[in-house]
Amino acid sequence: MNNVPTITVLTPAYNKGKTIKRTFESLLNQTSFDFEWVLINDGSTDNTLEVINGFQTDKFPIRFTNKQNEGLNRTYNLGVRLAEGKLIFRLDPDDYLVEDAIESVIQYTQLLDSDDQLCSVAFLTKYSNGKIVGTHPYTEPKRSNFIDYRILDKGRGDRIEVVKREVLLQYPMPEIEGEKFCLESVMQQNIAEEYDALYIPKAIYIREYNEASITSNLVRVFSQNPEGTLLTYSQSVNILVRKQKEGYPVRREIFKTGINYFRFCLYSKEKMKDIFKKVPKFICFECFIPGMLLYGIDQLNPNWVYNSLFWVRKNIGIFK
Repeated sequence: MNNVPTITVLTPAYNKGKTIKRTFESLLNQTSFDFEWVLINDGSTDNTLEVINGFQTDKFPIRFTNKQNEGLNRTYNLGVRLAEGKLIFRLDPDDYLVEDAIESVIQYTQLLDSDDQLCSVAFLTKYSNGKIVGTHPYTEPKRSNFIDYRILDKGRGDRIEVVKREVLLQYPMPEIEGEKFCLESVMQQNIAEEYDALYIPKAIYIREYNEASITSNLVRVFSQNPEGTLLTYSQSVNILVRKQKEGYPVRREIFKTGINYFRFCLYSKEKMKDIFKKVPKFICFECFIPGMLLYGIDQLNPNWVYNSLFWVRKNIGIFK
């Protein structure tokens, strides 16, 4: 094994004592061990720390950090700074890898090394039953970027993006004072303004979540982190508006994103006049009242909107 690994598998962990052992076991079963595991316990209050302390292997190095709870964004950025690999492969502690996941990434390292404009290889993820998460528009490897993949080619659902460490140092996850969470789409959109990604139609990562339970928690998460939420939606709105001017058919996406921008604006301490300034005027006219209506519904039942959309997607197949 090389002294300096090609890949850093980065796992920020918070209260994952029930599942992280399975994550570790999937690393033990890899067909390639050209990686290190950087594992950060973000102030867990369950038995995560106890479980982690029992992890031992001579197949790959494990570097463990225990710290107070600061949230995903700061924990992830710390892991990137600590990493020694030239590629960062985020592996969440309730998920796990197929046996040839690391080997599949290694196949593209020469291409990544030779192309300064290419920052990432992105693979599919799947559920334990084998079903692919979301929808993927390509049947062959294709070059795109984190914005066009979602907006132009309509890629949906979580992917696993293995990214050059130097790029993540250049464009870290947002860290907002007093808050612990901001969607990684902000970071990815910033990266996409300068770099491309190669999308691979192969699933190497297994996710274990229930979409309904995750989405029903988003209102709580977004309301507790309002500045990060406003940053997420305002940046997305402005990118979508720019893409519409370039001829992209994104009218519906603009409307949905604008509504959510105003839906969560009242949780922020910012003045309303400053909130209005962050998005185009037509967004304010079209989306403010619907956003306020959703805000009111959230106050009565914060799970209703997301659970209803989840039911529609599952049973009728729209809003995908």
